[in-house]
Amino acid sequence: MSDGSLSQEEIDALLMGADDLIGSPTATATAPSPPPGGGLSDAEMQRFLEVYRMTVEASSGTLGQIITKNVRIANPQAVLKSPADAQAAQTGRLVYVKIDYSEGLTGENVFVFKAEDAAKIADAMMGQSGGQLTDVALSALAEAVSQMVGGSGTVLADKFGRTIKNIPP
Repeated sequence: MSDGSLSQEEIDALLMGADDLIGSPTATATAPSPPPGGGLSDAEMQRFLEVYRMTVEASSGTLGQIITKNVRIANPQAVLKSPADAQAAQTGRLVYVKIDYSEGLTGENVFVFKAEDAAKIADAMMGQSGGQLTDVALSALAEAVSQMVGGSGTVLADKFGRTIKNIPP
């Protein structure tokens, strides 16, 4: 866009990677029924979605500061899928960035980007164009994701009243 803002489609691709993993960002977030044999209850899914929306908002704000563009995500969704189903839904060249927590939470954040979108983020961070995923570009992307996770960690720390830290990439 000429004003430096990203379209909703570009934001979705930048932050979430494969659209099949998150569904349409403009639809209202709803809790899917738990899969047979386990999963989250409706109440647990609603609580997860509340926290998810808070962290996505923080992450989008952080990304906007990093790439100096307006980034806003409206009504993010989460869809419960098995690892096999999530992997099967992914197509094309993808870039994975995994950030682990070092304090306050157990687990990790995994961001999946289409290669083209990863290159756009790195280019915006480095003030370049060309879309090449060099080692420097991948390092810049990993740093952006680390800062996004850090920003969402601050929101979670405030919500849960504990220190939350992630391990740098």
